[in-house]
Amino acid sequence: MTVTAAGLFTIMAVIVADVAARYFFKSPLPWSFDLISLYLTPAIFFLALSDTLHKEHHVNVDIVFGHVGSRTANALRFLGSALAIVVFLGVTYTAVIQTWQAYQSSAVTSGIIEWPTWVSSAFVVAGAGLLLLRLIFRTAAFGIAAFTGATQVPGVAPPVHLEEDL
Repeated sequence: MTVTAAGLFTIMAVIVADVAARYFFKSPLPWSFDLISLYLTPAIFFLALSDTLHKEHHVNVDIVFGHVGSRTANALRFLGSALAIVVFLGVTYTAVIQTWQAYQSSAVTSGIIEWPTWVSSAFVVAGAGLLLLRLIFRTAAFGIAAFTGATQVPGVAPPVHLEEDL
């Protein structure tokens, strides 16, 4: 999350510098859009995925969980996490292949600065890979909790309920 926060701060600093250069010196920074869109935005999005899931800050529709027991709820969470593993295994695998191909071919963007495209894909690999690892551990934890009937799942924060927080 420190890298994500630094990336967000860098986006804000680059935008302020670009706006100042544009309006005060009539000379915008020609590289700012590419830096933000190719590197910083993917970095802050994908590197925050795993921590967001860990803290249960993602969008979660849990209407059913209030009407079933903890064993059934954990079994359903196990199923959902297992399905998410399949999806993010595909995302991670595709991103690894794409990153490797871009690196091998020395692919760059066309423009004033030739930015290497593999760096952008590497953020997807890192973020999706970390999320995949977290999903594997969560799936195991939900499976154990469903099997044992535990109400607290080790390593998983309790879900955030906005109506209770208001």
